[in-house]
Amino acid sequence: MHQSSSISEIYYVLSFILARPASFFLCAIVGNKGTIVSANNNLRKSIRKYALESRLLDLIVHAEIEKGIQRTVKKLLKTKIS
Repeated sequence: MHQSSSISEIYYVLSFILARPASFFLCAIVGNKGTIVSANNNLRKSIRKYALESRLLDLIVHAEIEKGIQRTVKKLLKTKIS
């Protein structure tokens, strides 16, 4: 019985010793992720601002609509031919 209690004490001490560095690293990782997300949001905002200013977004939307129309016409032609 004495041996199991000493093993429990060892696990308790080890968990106490390892808990502090683990919590530190966890906080550092979470903080770093927040910085990355913030930088990513700033990058997205600046890209969107540039796209709106240069009418790039309008060109992309127009091209996508044109692709959709072409796909629809091709499908109609295939069903009409078949």
